[in-house]
Amino acid sequence: LQRLDYRGWLQPEVLRAVAAQPGLVEFAARLRAPIDLAPLATAPRLAVIELRAHGGAVAYHPAIGQFAPLAACGQLRRLRLVDCGLDSGAVGELLRRRVTVQAVERL
Repeated sequence: LQRLDYRGWLQPEVLRAVAAQPGLVEFAARLRAPIDLAPLATAPRLAVIELRAHGGAVAYHPAIGQFAPLAACGQLRRLRLVDCGLDSGAVGELLRRRVTVQAVERL
């Protein structure tokens, strides 16, 4: 498994299972509520993460601090944030500028 686009409700046990995939390079998911992203830091080859904020009737917009654990992802090179309402430069600083951060806001 090299790429996973997870469409379900993101839970801690899901993140642990995702991180345990030895060949996973790309992971995408929808954020619906605050969740500790720290388990992703243990994924050995994870280089690309895309996280989409949940829109819908009850929109969720993550706080910038929610992404701090991703600084420990040794192989992470690109983080794409969709509809999260965050500044890519601020998130990049949080990740020590080692990761290219792309923030996209859809209309």
